[in-house]
Amino acid sequence: PRVPTFDTEIMKCLLEQMMQEAGAEFRFRTLAVDAIVEGNRMRGVVTESKAGREAILARVVIDCTGDGDVAAGAGVPYEMGRPADGFVQPMTLMCGLDGLGREMPPGGAEMYDLMSDAIKRHGLEVELPFEKSNYVPWILLSPRSGNGVMQATHVYRLNPLDPRELTRGIVEARRQAAELVEVLRHLPGLEGVRLTHTAPAMGVRESRRIKGHYRLDREDLAAGRRFEDAVTACSFGVDIHEPAPGSGIPSGHESPLKPYEIPYRCLLPSEVEGMLVAGRCISGSHEAHASYRVTGTCMATGQAAGLAAASAVKSGASPASVDGTALRRELEDRGAGFIEQ
Repeated sequence: PRVPTFDTEIMKCLLEQMMQEAGAEFRFRTLAVDAIVEGNRMRGVVTESKAGREAILARVVIDCTGDGDVAAGAGVPYEMGRPADGFVQPMTLMCGLDGLGREMPPGGAEMYDLMSDAIKRHGLEVELPFEKSNYVPWILLSPRSGNGVMQATHVYRLNPLDPRELTRGIVEARRQAAELVEVLRHLPGLEGVRLTHTAPAMGVRESRRIKGHYRLDREDLAAGRRFEDAVTACSFGVDIHEPAPGSGIPSGHESPLKPYEIPYRCLLPSEVEGMLVAGRCISGSHEAHASYRVTGTCMATGQAAGLAAASAVKSGASPASVDGTALRRELEDRGAGFIEQ
């Protein structure tokens, strides 16, 4: 079956248009390198770009870096990796393909078996960079005929916050992508597949998880917990790509889960006022993070953080003073999804 996808180039233009229509100022090629903190309150960020070093002051700062860079720079405590050994989920470099048919190829364990068999039958000197599972490899068709993306490359035991290790991972993932496409060409119906490009950035599944006013955990997910100050609901499974194959540590992949909600308090960093976080760096355990780290949920927390920040600025209060139940009602009025009572 074909799953819903979008054209990335059209999405880029649409998002830029929406930002312009909203009157937002935005900058590309600008990196937040430090936090401006007075006492325990955020006052802004320091950026680096071709214009040099600049300070941007703000009444509320929202960290949507994914890695929690600004929050960490402000002194917010955080966790990283699984408790047993500190390893994070492997990184993946997505890649574009053309020469695909109209039907989505099989994925997961079925594709693993097909690729393994092709490697043996044709004597290919390729070692698949993942174990047999339901989460890899997958080819998703784009709205453009014959085009799609592949989620397959995996690099392990690397720190995504270390640029040297990240660079090694990118080089290894590009090598893997070329090899994996060669294997695909030996599968029926995929003989004409071609690698068109690799992603401009490495896909990092997991890095910092900031410590917030509430920490979402495995028990919350298993119970399908609801919260009066919820900002969104999530039902995506506990998708833990094995961080360190061969370690002998159970990954917890597909741990029990019922549709659950994420409270506003997970977006509020502890120990620092005047800031919010959104995306995969919100406050939660390794297992909970594996569920809420996906795009849709990250977008929902971003919307909630933006509304909360606007409310705090308007009232002259701290984000921690924003009424979470009122925020939930405002989000509901805007069409945000929650668990039906």
